[in-house]
Amino acid sequence: MCPTSSSASAAKIGSYTGLYYLFSMLAATLSPPIVGRLMDGFGLSVMFIFTPAFMLLAVLFMLGVKRSEPVTEVTQGKLEMVGEADF
Repeated sequence: MCPTSSSASAAKIGSYTGLYYLFSMLAATLSPPIVGRLMDGFGLSVMFIFTPAFMLLAVLFMLGVKRSEPVTEVTQGKLEMVGEADF
């Protein structure tokens, strides 16, 4: 199972959210110059090769994500979020 913020304990939710935003922003920042260089070197047709390949890769990664609803429990007077991975 891929770690998601909804399956994280309260202590780890910030780390999971930070990793999500790190990779999301890296992809948004790095992909235009990389694709631009590839298109300059190989022509416009390279976009039609890499787009379906990376779309398939994204679908494969999404198949590994399991949807889970956080469970709340009261521990020593505090409300804590508990995901399936914490059981």
